[in-house]
Amino acid sequence: MKRILIFLLSGMIWIFACAPRVVYMPVNNAQLPPRSNDTPIPVFTDSNPPPKPYRVVGMLIIDEEVDIFNFTQLTESKIIKKLKQEARKHGADALYIGELKSDVDIVPRDIASASADVRLTRKAGAYAIAWLPSNNSK
Repeated sequence: MKRILIFLLSGMIWIFACAPRVVYMPVNNAQLPPRSNDTPIPVFTDSNPPPKPYRVVGMLIIDEEVDIFNFTQLTESKIIKKLKQEARKHGADALYIGELKSDVDIVPRDIASASADVRLTRKAGAYAIAWLPSNNSK
């Protein structure tokens, strides 16, 4: 029984170690009711802009350092999924992705040493947006 519990615990640590952390910053204290988990959240970019007027309700940022073994596990689709989950919590109708990239930074350990640390990160920046009411008055 202890072996099964340890196995399950280590599996959960492995799963959560691959999940990015999202920082949400509201814009103008915008507060909307949360959306349900099955609410579709469309994703827009500069090359595929939102089709109707919107307002930004918050900014979402991921700057997740990952180790070499998990680097390939943290895919763009997992990052977007996590961004959508956070956007739903804050009542967004859609996401506008501004940045989604991987970085490799080489950081010197100290000035006197010729050695350095390699820092692998996945970065994402997005806007949580809400549609503006339409003015369809005739």
